[in-house]
Amino acid sequence: MENGHITISDQKTNVKLKVYKRRWYVLLLFSLFAFTQGGLWNTWGPIADSSEDAFSLKDADIALLANWGPISYIVGAFASAWMVDNKGLRFSCLLCSFLIVIGTGIRCITREIEYVKWTINIGQSLNGLAGPIAMGGPPLVSATWFPLHERTTATSLGFCMNLIGIAVSFLLGPYVVSNTSFKETANRSKPFWLISLIYSISLGVFNVWQGVLDVNLKTHGFSQEEAGWLGFSSIIAGCLSSVIISRFADIFNKHLRMFLICIYIGSFIGFLWFTLLVNDIIPNSTVSLYVAIILGTICLQAASPLYFEMACEVCYPVSEGLTNVFLTTMCNVGSFIFLLLQMIPSIGTDWENWCLLSVICVCIPLMFMFKDSYNRSIIDERPEENNFTERKKY
Repeated sequence: MENGHITISDQKTNVKLKVYKRRWYVLLLFSLFAFTQGGLWNTWGPIADSSEDAFSLKDADIALLANWGPISYIVGAFASAWMVDNKGLRFSCLLCSFLIVIGTGIRCITREIEYVKWTINIGQSLNGLAGPIAMGGPPLVSATWFPLHERTTATSLGFCMNLIGIAVSFLLGPYVVSNTSFKETANRSKPFWLISLIYSISLGVFNVWQGVLDVNLKTHGFSQEEAGWLGFSSIIAGCLSSVIISRFADIFNKHLRMFLICIYIGSFIGFLWFTLLVNDIIPNSTVSLYVAIILGTICLQAASPLYFEMACEVCYPVSEGLTNVFLTTMCNVGSFIFLLLQMIPSIGTDWENWCLLSVICVCIPLMFMFKDSYNRSIIDERPEENNFTERKKY
């Protein structure tokens, strides 16, 4: 290492390549640029209802605002390629950042309905011109700043940030731009957050627990073939049970909480049995192991669609898409934390089964605390004329 950089020798060409530590800083700056471009492109879709009320925009107008992304990309693609090759990556990113700033500023000039369509369309088109660099630039950043064994990772990080910007706009937009629907459903917050908590800590852990089942079981003397068959059979059984239990939930309408409580009790029994078996606390057998993991999986895997429907019920008239995007995001946070713990040195794997068992146990009393409501079903069960009026209001 010399003067803050790493020297790597290329054995084929006898050329010494300098890899600077600030390459990660450069990647961070580019990622923020890509994140901003993607998020601003997706400004209007997540707040379509509010935009239609505020600016008299139609569905076609919202579609055009989104379409400026591909239109501007096609228009500016070849010019962007020439600019990168002849002016360099830094100049290209600066120019595109300037276009984003100008485009964002233009759409803030006026709120007058007769002019606002022009300003926001011009703003979207300028932001779209930055798309070729934001979406096509990650490989150039990695090739310029990163050694061979880090390039794919750097490219992936830069590429994903543009998509993450789009994803964040789905959540941020509706909360920044409030409308009647959100005001009228302000009393939904506690039930929804409780659902999100239960779903994220239980299904978040369970979903990735399945993915590391082989790692979990090999310390207990199980081969990867045995772990594979256990995982395969339990997931297939879980998929079948999910359809069956969901069908019963449709038949016995407005009893989702009762179904979830029964599901969690069943999954606790199954995974307690499984944990005691693999730790040789009770006599082990292949049949018992299969029955235990299948019992736990068919119960817990069937919970996801019930959570989605329950979240939609308590949050109505907030859109189903927004509700469940946020719910699944929280689930991934739970998964991330569970997998992050595995990176602790010498932590082992014995804790994984007990962790899954613990979160299931915690969720059962939380489920009893939850007060379910069926706002959407009540609207749908009204006579057709009243139902249409209510939905049209939102």
